[in-house]
Amino acid sequence: MKKIKKVVYCLILVLVFLPVISWAAAPTIPPAGTTDTVEEVYTKFSTIVNYVFGIGLGLAIIYMIMGAIGWITAGGDEEKMITARKNLLYSLIGIAVITGIWVLIAIVSNFIGVKAPTTL
Repeated sequence: MKKIKKVVYCLILVLVFLPVISWAAAPTIPPAGTTDTVEEVYTKFSTIVNYVFGIGLGLAIIYMIMGAIGWITAGGDEEKMITARKNLLYSLIGIAVITGIWVLIAIVSNFIGVKAPTTL
């Protein structure tokens, strides 16, 4: 069972971080004297935040699925059930925190007058 868990964890890591590696690109240096407006800075910030939130939500959902599988396969073992409950609880807390931060960013962006992020 431990070998299966290790294989699943490695597979999850590969599936999560492979897109991040493929997004890597050579940095470009802007010409001297150019400045970004608030909207341009916010657009860049929003793009980064959306990627981070997407990865975070993906990890939370994977953690939730692992907790559900642990609950199902516990077979009445109290220790495994407690661990599975903790996994489910922590994944729900993670989803709530990510969603709360996203809502907070949307409220602040509307307050300062820039376009709020439209995707989570």
